[in-house]
Amino acid sequence: MTETSACNRFSSDLINLENRTAELEALYDGLFKSIGYHLYDYVLDNDGADSTLPYLYAYTDHAVQDLRKSRLNTQPLACKKSCAYCCHLTVKCPAQIVFHIATHLRQSWEKTEIDDLIQRLDLYATAREQGTLPPCPFLNAEAACTIYDIRPISCRAFTSADVRLCQGLVSDRGNANATVPQHSLIYRVYEMATTALQGAALKQGRDKEQVLFQSALAAVLRHPELETEWKAGKPIDALFQ
Repeated sequence: MTETSACNRFSSDLINLENRTAELEALYDGLFKSIGYHLYDYVLDNDGADSTLPYLYAYTDHAVQDLRKSRLNTQPLACKKSCAYCCHLTVKCPAQIVFHIATHLRQSWEKTEIDDLIQRLDLYATAREQGTLPPCPFLNAEAACTIYDIRPISCRAFTSADVRLCQGLVSDRGNANATVPQHSLIYRVYEMATTALQGAALKQGRDKEQVLFQSALAAVLRHPELETEWKAGKPIDALFQ
């Protein structure tokens, strides 16, 4: 093979590789988009059903487990039980999640427990307003989440490959450059779930904006009628002032 033909062969192989890479990238994007489309349809078809959020959680958790076992997964995780630095961070979520958790608490907790939780949620909000990063009120003495199975999507999505970055994010709050790179596969699955909930809300004529989880939950526990008002189209800003 001459030098010219060898160079031409390399150029041709490179073009073929680029084309195949583009095809694989399209398949990769389509894999995640299919999650979003499926959940969007499911949420719309099962509006108001008690099983809607449990199904969404089960579906996305299963997808994450499969992806983590696949050859696509090349990113390590430092996350482990009782590591709760992320439980000091701001949690935002679609309104449907707040209503679902509030309903679960009313059905499974005693009134005295809910009253105590509301007080802790209020103290948490006050501490945040004062510039501190207190732990989430659902974190127990063993640094475990007491609503783990129904925790918000953003809590499920947050991961880290280095616990030192998480420590720095909490201890060095004033550093605007502090960040924790996310596991791309896990984050994208739950991003699709969030987008599906927001898209369904918009389709139903409801405000799709996310809310601050803890403060919104305290409001809904005090005023269950907020869910009905949201479903009727009342804006998020007016519901959670």
